[in-house]
Amino acid sequence: MNYEGSPIERKITDMLFHYSYEVGIVCPSQGWVYYEHPKAQNLSHELKNTLIEVSNYIVGQEINANLEGIHPIYDSAKMTPSWKVDSLLCAAYFSIFYLKPNLELYRPCANPRCGKYFLVKTTSTRKKFCSTDCCNRITQDRYRKNHRAKTE
Repeated sequence: MNYEGSPIERKITDMLFHYSYEVGIVCPSQGWVYYEHPKAQNLSHELKNTLIEVSNYIVGQEINANLEGIHPIYDSAKMTPSWKVDSLLCAAYFSIFYLKPNLELYRPCANPRCGKYFLVKTTSTRKKFCSTDCCNRITQDRYRKNHRAKTE
């Protein structure tokens, strides 16, 4: 009640208290949670939102702490910027830091007669053609080739 920490630390404390009260008894020193009457499905909407907010905060703190071992450097001989990474763990967190789920890149159309490039999300592995016309052309070519092979 008289906690003097930051607002997020207060929110974490409140979330742990309400989680223990609504769901079960948390004992971090023993590494267990005791459920007298499991009620995990009955978490309040507010507690669910707070769990997500606290989780996002903790993940952010973890990433920021592990990004401290990364430093930009400039190679004056080659006139190129680069990064100095202290450890493999820092490199892993650095890749998470630059992971952008909405990032788009240009990909060449899989139709060899097309030659166009098109924008596709980096998470998309299925889109190979710039348009349905190119996809249909390749599908027709494949069908005709297979049909000729069968009739010969």
